[in-house]
Amino acid sequence: MNRVFIFVVLTLVLSSCSSDSRKSEGFERRNLEEYFQSSGVIKYFLPDLPDWANSNSTGQCLRKTPVRYFNYKNLVESFALDYHQSVQFQYMYNIESQKLQSEVSVDYLPLKDEEKTFYLVSDKIQAGIYSFIIPKYKRIHLIWIDPALSSDRELASLKKLMRSKRMDLGHPVFVSLCLGTKEMSAFSLKHKFRDGIRFIPHTMFSPFNSKREISSKLYLNVSKLFKAKQKLYFYISKKLNKPSEVFGEFKVQKY
Repeated sequence: MNRVFIFVVLTLVLSSCSSDSRKSEGFERRNLEEYFQSSGVIKYFLPDLPDWANSNSTGQCLRKTPVRYFNYKNLVESFALDYHQSVQFQYMYNIESQKLQSEVSVDYLPLKDEEKTFYLVSDKIQAGIYSFIIPKYKRIHLIWIDPALSSDRELASLKKLMRSKRMDLGHPVFVSLCLGTKEMSAFSLKHKFRDGIRFIPHTMFSPFNSKREISSKLYLNVSKLFKAKQKLYFYISKKLNKPSEVFGEFKVQKY
């Protein structure tokens, strides 16, 4: 727990650097006065990560898509959400906020827009409307694609797996600790993978586990995203180990 507080403190210290220094390094800061004008949604977010810290050692990547992490503990206390709903909330919020940022060409949303987006997504969650649609297949193939992003050999192995007959036995779901939803879609289209693949991007991972306990690493319990009767299989390259950030009940399959 101490490591988590140290991480948060360091993040806040780094965020408090002078505006001139941040501009020279390509960073922008939020208008801090806005935080005192908010009606309270700021308590549902964790502190922003600086751009250079938005990376993942398991996937060996620096992410291009930023992520706004949610405080799952505060979400459940205020809205009585279960773990699956909390994951969907964070995932959907990031989709909507990134869409809005793209439309107005900004790196950060003003808090009034964050607040509006937050409650827009909250209404959808309360109505049972989710962006990550669960496949109806009884068998789910979770496939970690990050090694194929930087290795031609791993990419060739992934393509061979996707052409294999065992992929016809269930529904493929790509998993990435590096890519956002749009980036995963572009990757799939570029390499002409089959239609209908679902995506679990890095924006679905969180420092909170399924018990709402915060840790110093990212976490995602994939079992909580699917139905209890569905059988999950996690596919990884023969030379690699399962990402430590992925939890749940599934069978590991090497390819």
